[in-house]
Amino acid sequence: MRTIKLILLLLLGSASLVFAVTHVATDTTTTDAWRSPWVSKADDLGSDDIYGSDGWSFFAYDKPFYESTYLSEWTAQQLPDYISSVGNLSSSWGGGNSEESSHGWIDDPLAIGANIGDDMQARLHFTAGGGSFTINRADPRPFRLTIVGTKNKYQNIDQDITVQAGGTPVTFRMLSINGTPQYVIFDIPFGNDAITVTLDNASADQAGLTALAFDSYVAQNPSPVMISQDVASSATLSWDVSNDPNTPAQPRADVTGYYVYMSKDPAALVQQGGKIVAPATTYVPAIALDKDSLYYWRIDEEISNGGATNAIKGALWAFETEQSLPIIVSQPKGAVIALGEDAVFEVEATDPFGSGLSYGWFYDPNTTISGDEVSLVGLAGYSGAGTSELTVETIDAADLGYYYCEISNAYTVASDAAQLSEAMELYYWPLDGDATEANGSGFDGTVNGNVVWVTGVDGVNQAADFDGNDATFIDCGNALLPTGEISVSAWANTRNAFGAWNGFACKWGDDGRVFWLGEGGGTSQVRFSVYADDFAEIYLDSPMDAAGPLSLNKWVHIVATFDGTVQRLYADGVMVAEAGDRDFAIKDQVGNFVIGQLIGQEGSTFNGVIDEVRVYNYALTREEAAQLYVDIQGGVVCMSGNAFDFNGDCKVDVIDLAAFASNWLECNLFPAINCDN
Repeated sequence: MRTIKLILLLLLGSASLVFAVTHVATDTTTTDAWRSPWVSKADDLGSDDIYGSDGWSFFAYDKPFYESTYLSEWTAQQLPDYISSVGNLSSSWGGGNSEESSHGWIDDPLAIGANIGDDMQARLHFTAGGGSFTINRADPRPFRLTIVGTKNKYQNIDQDITVQAGGTPVTFRMLSINGTPQYVIFDIPFGNDAITVTLDNASADQAGLTALAFDSYVAQNPSPVMISQDVASSATLSWDVSNDPNTPAQPRADVTGYYVYMSKDPAALVQQGGKIVAPATTYVPAIALDKDSLYYWRIDEEISNGGATNAIKGALWAFETEQSLPIIVSQPKGAVIALGEDAVFEVEATDPFGSGLSYGWFYDPNTTISGDEVSLVGLAGYSGAGTSELTVETIDAADLGYYYCEISNAYTVASDAAQLSEAMELYYWPLDGDATEANGSGFDGTVNGNVVWVTGVDGVNQAADFDGNDATFIDCGNALLPTGEISVSAWANTRNAFGAWNGFACKWGDDGRVFWLGEGGGTSQVRFSVYADDFAEIYLDSPMDAAGPLSLNKWVHIVATFDGTVQRLYADGVMVAEAGDRDFAIKDQVGNFVIGQLIGQEGSTFNGVIDEVRVYNYALTREEAAQLYVDIQGGVVCMSGNAFDFNGDCKVDVIDLAAFASNWLECNLFPAINCDN
């Protein structure tokens, strides 16, 4: 039993001591980064900038869909040793790990990740205005409880949150402003009483929360500060004593020593030397720290000479030592290029010494086999092989593979390997009376439900007619998709009443969707969504209503493209939507490619006819998108307008010049004398 536990029990035996829950603060600056140390959290204990260093409970994380009865196995949690359980909950709404599109989690709560943000839309919801649950204690020590509010992109939920632990309850109004949750922080005092948390929303039919985070009073204010960079290899480590849990404004008086733990592996910290006797709070490493390294360290506090085994375990801190290796700022990116064209790869790096860098590019046909790398410096057909930018000239099949760069000062580092692939049509399902994949990939579709073969868009061949029933779709198996660039093309003729999410094509993996293309939530609207590795849905919507591309019982050709940065939607050869600054990789996972349905969402089967489904491993140009339309419908496509096209024939020629010239020098100013100036 820890010495601290014995002390707390003695204190609790005194009738003169009365402790109550205290509302500490409300944090609105962390937005969605409750477990990210890259975002400062002023009210976090231990100075590790993480809510939940001791433990956490994330509600509905493993909840698949929208059932209202709450099951405890849906909660992902890691409880601290002073909490025995989080009591049974009443009901919930919204999905978790399997509903990333609108209610999911972007960053894994189990890990301390980079500052990419946490989309906390999975949450517990109490119906009928509110509800309560209990947090049961394993021992009476005090701790800090952070309650993470609800993030709901569809509505704002303000609610009263009441916390009680044997004494007087404390109530605080939790706000949700523009869908951003608050973090309401309470200090829970000494005691054996269970903590009761009650939520109430008098103005709406539901109240809710996303997560609980648990922290305790430990050594604090580390130096180097959390996530410091360029720390000298001869640095001295220092910290401050923890605050007294009974009187948090005062330093703890019964700390008699400290134990330092440090390693490059956060899961295998090693004790550094012996006890550091209080009040000293510094440590000089016995040997110099390695450069170019990330170190993790922790300070355990000894209470009343209780020894290292009974010391209070501290927070995990981290810092990076000074750099000597070249620092790669931007990695080369993969390229999908047609044979006969040039491919360009770039790397950006800086030199900590400021003395200049040298570069050398290599070709590797297969990154899994060591020893077959080829230096490109001095070889014909490769320009810039000794610079930061490599051009592979007029590529052919022998050039396909991987390219990386070695960057050197006194030391050498290698960049990531960027893949060069041939631009091609990966899959083509003509849907001409069956679901055969015409390019020979082997991913022939299996018809499910009531798919009927009817006359297709060209009036000659056939197409697949879907009846809108959830059991009706075409399953094409695990057709692998690219992660860098993609294009999807399909002809669609809808009988839907619009306003529903219905898929033309979709891929669903073990952890959720990879992409989908289909009818959006607005009338006549099309949506194109791709999903990142962190479960974020990045979507692009076409205009809706009268400006939307879809019409009842009318064929429309839809092309969706993503080039790794920009998403585009084309309808009948004309671009109707575009959005950039979307630099990410598409999720890569096993899952089935399905035609005629948006997998994982009830009532999402297309009601209409689909024809000519194609998938490419690169972003089609606007000319290529228009060509696919013209190949079926013939005629011409006006891909974009021009301000000088006065007669509206999609070209600027002598007729437009004549129209312009006919009004040359015309002046309508008054007084007319001003026309001469």
